[in-house]
Amino acid sequence: MPWASYAVAGLLIALTPPLAAGIPWPACSSSSGTYTANSTYGGNLRLVAVALPNNVSTSPTLFAIATTGTAPNTVYTIGQCIGEQSATACHDCIATSFEQAQKMCPYNRRVAIFYDTCLLGFSEQDLLVSPTNLQDQEVLLYNGQNITSNEVDQFSTSAFKLLNAMADYVATADLQNKFVSGAIGFDAAYPNIYGMVSCSADLEPWECRGCLSAAIALMPNQFIPNTKGARILGLRCTVRYHHHQRHCRRRCHHQEQQPSRMMCPFVSYLSRNPKSDC
Repeated sequence: MPWASYAVAGLLIALTPPLAAGIPWPACSSSSGTYTANSTYGGNLRLVAVALPNNVSTSPTLFAIATTGTAPNTVYTIGQCIGEQSATACHDCIATSFEQAQKMCPYNRRVAIFYDTCLLGFSEQDLLVSPTNLQDQEVLLYNGQNITSNEVDQFSTSAFKLLNAMADYVATADLQNKFVSGAIGFDAAYPNIYGMVSCSADLEPWECRGCLSAAIALMPNQFIPNTKGARILGLRCTVRYHHHQRHCRRRCHHQEQQPSRMMCPFVSYLSRNPKSDC
């Protein structure tokens, strides 16, 4: 799709093509315990792992939920592909997310996996009860470097202005999949700040805006000031900004601490629970 633009509250926001899938970022919750491969829960999870990729990729909104089994072994799942992409690419991203869930969070009953172009969550509890992100299925990331600019004090202000403008737009515009990415001009050193916001397709407009507002408000308290980029990934909504379109895709080394932090040369990783791999 060619680039387009729209004006919101005095901002010119250029719509940009979706990024490649990138690497998976997991949220492995320890609060719900584990299951075994041959258990009823494991069997139910395998059933939805077969059905959900097709359900998501054939949905007009690229969003679907599935529920299988009876308590205490019910498996609730949610899947969504983000941005414009083919049905094949969407199907493959959701299917790969199930595979990565088994590798990165082996036998966890409650898992979320986030790619740039899709997300997946499963749990023994209903994932749609809350219209905002649950802390144990949320991933926070930020760039480990500060910007260097004569307007350094204005960088974060401009980034949050962009995110809020996009949040207003995605919550009120007639968008099937509640996704928008864009950019706002900044200065000579950093010509543009790029951003993306999205909500799960089932949310009402006020629920979508509420989820995005909560995520944006969390950023100043969670990330270093004037970081070159940050993102909060959740099953109900996602927000991200960066000084360029290409984000660090290097693997990270895990350091056991709380909250867990995994350091790359250009990226820091935060999550609600310790991980064994990123």
